[in-house]
Amino acid sequence: MSYTYWNIKKQDINCVKKLSVSLGCSQIVSRLLYNRGITDVQQAERFLDQECCGSYDPFLLSDMDRAVEKIVSAIKNHEKICIYGDYDVDGITSVSVLYLYLKNFTSLLEYYIPDRFTQGYGMNEDAVKTIKERGCSLIITVDTGISAFDEAFAAKLLGIDMIITDHHECQIQLPDVYAVINPKRQDNVYPFKFLAGVGVVYKLISALDVYMHTEYRDDNIDLVAVGTIADIMPLLDENRKIVSRGLAKMSSKPNLGLKMLTDLCVGSSAVTSANVGYALAPRINAAGRMENAQTAVDLFVTDNSENARNVAKYLCDLNLRRQQIENKIYIEADQIIKEHDLNDKYSVLVLWKQGWHNGVIGIVASKLKEKYHKPVILFSVDNKSKGSARSIAPFNIFEAFKSMTDILIQYGGHKYAAGVLIENKNLHAFRDRICSYFDNCDEKDIDNYKIDVECELLPDLINMGTVMSISLLQPFGKLNEVPLFCVRNVKITGIFPTSNNRHLRIKFNVGDRNITAFYFGICFDDFDYREGDIVDIICELTENEYKNTKNVQFIVHDLRLGENQIRCLAGKRLFCDTSDDILPVMLPSRNDIAVVYKYLRKHYLSGKKQFNIDNIANIICKDCLVSLNYEKVYFSIKILSDLEIISVDISDDVFTVNGVSDGKKVSLCDSGLLMRVYEKAGVEFGN
Repeated sequence: MSYTYWNIKKQDINCVKKLSVSLGCSQIVSRLLYNRGITDVQQAERFLDQECCGSYDPFLLSDMDRAVEKIVSAIKNHEKICIYGDYDVDGITSVSVLYLYLKNFTSLLEYYIPDRFTQGYGMNEDAVKTIKERGCSLIITVDTGISAFDEAFAAKLLGIDMIITDHHECQIQLPDVYAVINPKRQDNVYPFKFLAGVGVVYKLISALDVYMHTEYRDDNIDLVAVGTIADIMPLLDENRKIVSRGLAKMSSKPNLGLKMLTDLCVGSSAVTSANVGYALAPRINAAGRMENAQTAVDLFVTDNSENARNVAKYLCDLNLRRQQIENKIYIEADQIIKEHDLNDKYSVLVLWKQGWHNGVIGIVASKLKEKYHKPVILFSVDNKSKGSARSIAPFNIFEAFKSMTDILIQYGGHKYAAGVLIENKNLHAFRDRICSYFDNCDEKDIDNYKIDVECELLPDLINMGTVMSISLLQPFGKLNEVPLFCVRNVKITGIFPTSNNRHLRIKFNVGDRNITAFYFGICFDDFDYREGDIVDIICELTENEYKNTKNVQFIVHDLRLGENQIRCLAGKRLFCDTSDDILPVMLPSRNDIAVVYKYLRKHYLSGKKQFNIDNIANIICKDCLVSLNYEKVYFSIKILSDLEIISVDISDDVFTVNGVSDGKKVSLCDSGLLMRVYEKAGVEFGN
């Protein structure tokens, strides 16, 4: 996506220099530390050395002592234990880690994950009854249960003890169970509140290790890291240590199933938090999205290499099927938006269709949100409609759902991602009310198109030394994001579509060097720049190794015309607006104006609103086999605006289309601007 505001962070240069000298590190590292609020040497040393990060006493968590004593008692008394988890990556790894740990002490053990399609999220009473029928007398929940009041009561009636381990927000009142372990409990003194569900499990098994004088807690620290990364937990403090140690284990002696999956989708590349998030997590998630999450647990708890290899391959195939279904739904939903002009009509995009896979619609909603820059809610229609919502900061979709509980059967989630269940007959009313809520909300003037940039980077700092310095801050994740830098006035020397035109490979000339870059998610037809353009870019600095030689590579996140080229275009625009020396070659014909209108309308309806005038001329010439220059396009836009066929704002480097009239009948001769420029050129307007 294109960002309207580049937030290039400012640093106190004296503080940066002092930090750099004290640590003996480059100023790039000091700038990155400063941007993360780390301004003294002790903080910095603690941050850079993961072994110095927090490793807090697990018994500081409320109810930990009760939970440990109960689990040990159940093991000694040969009681059957059931681990009850959620169907996302955090839930799957939580179940796996606790199961593998307890297997060291008992074989009277099973796990249960609800079916997304028949049982929904969280605990349910039918599952509790099933677990009782299987002979279990203790349920340990992982990554779920903090709101399971009815299920806790049902378990107690059936004579089942429950221990809840969770990390979601708590109410003041807690379920009536044997123990509740949650770092967000209001009575907690535990110093770190942001553990993932699997992180809470890790603290539980750490406490069991202490109590039983054993040392099994780190056997599956790699799975703890995967769940922490996938659940987008802040990679600070204790999480930073967990992930650092977990990634190290993944590179040395990983869990068998995790190794098989990593071999298939990461290969020989070093395992990082990025490829855990983008390669491993979607495949693990595919089990719960497409079928049943227990398949993924089976992968991690097996000790049979052939079984692990087969399940890993199956998860990859399942993820491929998920992608195919996701693409199909995306195309259908986008077509509905365009055919019914929903983007123009509604401030929140609400769509529904029978047969849409409800395990996938959340991903599609997220992609449509990125494209149209609006909150999006997609419903899969059956006997009732299950919806998945994705919102844009700061609009809180969860609070919006709270305002319409009278027509909702069920809802849950977070500020920007939530789920909802509704009667089919209420879908139209739901759409009207959510749009009305948005339109009347103080948060409706949303500007989340801001990208945070660490600092500007001069060409002489774009080298492998800087790449190595940046790596000192790994692992990257939430609140320790991958650093992005601004590099100015680089020349585009090559543009090459890749991956079936889903991404671009771009060659840049930076200083006196050529650097290869990748711009993911941008196809050639939607790229508004051309060879020879001088641009500013926002990018990651990464390493590319080819024939045993390592070079710097860019991952582009955004780009725009450089200042020199902007000044050139501003000069052209000023000439068009003020000069009497208009040349006939600058005048748009009736056909030119029509071509520009069709181009703008087509892209506006597909969600694109910002354009570069100079590059439109190039793109239209290529697509429509017409001859256009900057002046013809600029005058066409101004004439269309003069006739109120389009509404535009023009700034230094781009113009923004705010609206496009559809079917409005006008005569071009009614444009005073068109008549004036033709008169200045001494030419009579015609066909």
